[in-house]
Amino acid sequence: MRIAGEKLEWTDLSLQVQLYAKAAIDVLGENARTGSVHLLKDGRRLDVSIDDDAISTAIANNEWAVDRIIEGDFPRRPTRRNTGPTISGSSDISGV
Repeated sequence: MRIAGEKLEWTDLSLQVQLYAKAAIDVLGENARTGSVHLLKDGRRLDVSIDDDAISTAIANNEWAVDRIIEGDFPRRPTRRNTGPTISGSSDISGV
């Protein structure tokens, strides 16, 4: 799917909706019946699966990502803030 020259992945749209559906059950005691994302730029509404399997998969994906962050297992992205200047005055990102 393309929107304004930007490619959206299904998981970009579904994960948040599925986690909100889980929170509706756990926090509010309400069972969400449907999930969807409304794209304002083109007026489309996309259905998002919020069945038990979809919610379990969303939770597992989220836990996997959090575990990787906690373990420091993610690619570093160089910035001036985390590389700092070298003796020559420029940032050294060659070791990243």
